[in-house]
Amino acid sequence: MPVLLKSLLKSSIVNSKHKPNSNVYNETMKKFSIYLFFVGGRHLYQTLCYNFPNSLPSIPSLFRYFGKTQQLSEGYFRFMELRKFLDDHNYPSYVWLSEDATRITLSIEYDSMTDKLVGFVLPLKDDCPISNTYVVTSVRSILDAFENGTKSKYAYCIMAQPSLPGALSFCISIFGTNNHFSFTDVNNRWEKMIQMASNQNIHVLGFSSDGDPRLLKAMLYRCMVQEPVSDCLWFKLGSPLGYNSTSHKHQIYIQDTTHIGTKLRARLLKPSVVLLMGRYAASLTHLQCLIDSYSKDKHFLTKSDLNSIDKMNFRAAEKMYSDKVIELMKSIPDTNGTVAYLTIMQFVISAFNDHNISIKDRIYKLYFAVFFLRKWKLWITSNKSYSGTANFISINSYHCIEINAHAIIKLVNTFKTSVLNIEKEPNNTSGLNPSMFVPWLYISTM
Repeated sequence: MPVLLKSLLKSSIVNSKHKPNSNVYNETMKKFSIYLFFVGGRHLYQTLCYNFPNSLPSIPSLFRYFGKTQQLSEGYFRFMELRKFLDDHNYPSYVWLSEDATRITLSIEYDSMTDKLVGFVLPLKDDCPISNTYVVTSVRSILDAFENGTKSKYAYCIMAQPSLPGALSFCISIFGTNNHFSFTDVNNRWEKMIQMASNQNIHVLGFSSDGDPRLLKAMLYRCMVQEPVSDCLWFKLGSPLGYNSTSHKHQIYIQDTTHIGTKLRARLLKPSVVLLMGRYAASLTHLQCLIDSYSKDKHFLTKSDLNSIDKMNFRAAEKMYSDKVIELMKSIPDTNGTVAYLTIMQFVISAFNDHNISIKDRIYKLYFAVFFLRKWKLWITSNKSYSGTANFISINSYHCIEINAHAIIKLVNTFKTSVLNIEKEPNNTSGLNPSMFVPWLYISTM
């Protein structure tokens, strides 16, 4: 019998001898139940509780257990706790920070553990939320909060990912927001977080996001200069911006490859966009022709994968740029443009997501894509009949790919410098080493 079923059966037998409010569960079962609740949701967990009586803790019991093990106060930055987390798990002191917002239901709750009202937008100091704003001191303080406060529309989460294969991620902070902030706010908050991490002897390798225009603008501001720094004409070709490898200390900036993949897929499927490349074009029609011409077992594509309604379907994007699809596409006449587009999609995503390719291949794939896009963009802008809006990928996607290409070079240089320093000082083991090079973890979908 599987271990999980044995544990569930054991809990059920032991607790069936007690009253329901006297059930006891070991740490393993409590942790598993917490994981199950967060991954599956309340409805699934309740269904399992009803079907496996006395095997799983009740939802109130889960919340009490979680409240005792995870003291998470809204708006508080937990870098001291991160330091302990890294030490307890024997993780290196190098972390990657990512952040994202998700829409939430407008509601206000009272947190008895911290004696605060949760659900209002917290005011900022140094562009960081003030954690102790809505402390309940009296009935008057509650009334003031509802009269003057603004309800949060989004939960904004900041995560830290230790730079080590298989390492667990850690929640630095979570707070409510109305999503009204600028790239300057982002820039200042990053500086503050870098300093807070440094105070705990934690090195922030870099930041990642999923294409949010304000975070993207902050990244461009922090790492791009107005003139290309390379003397190579080919490097400058089609690029209005250069990359300042010494800017803002040693932080590196990466855009989420899942976001890039879904954006490129949505662009290809958008009827009003005609992706022209000289005599050829990347077209949805070619993919539809492939589905009609070959059986599903040859390419695994379905017509639903080409439905533009689901803009965030990354699995469909993966199927579209698969080797099987690209090879079959080459056998269909006049599909060079679509083949090139799908190849670019594959290269910009696999350069970070693929665990098994060499550093050389990562760099090759990203810069193949970058130079192709620069040349394509230059051709579009030099032809008055076309425009970037109607005949090219979105400017958001273009900048995301540019940033990632420069980031991979800076990542390699950062690791190379650290390894050389360790070789010079063998007793110094606190630096980066090759096993810590995990670019697939440096994205916002941790």
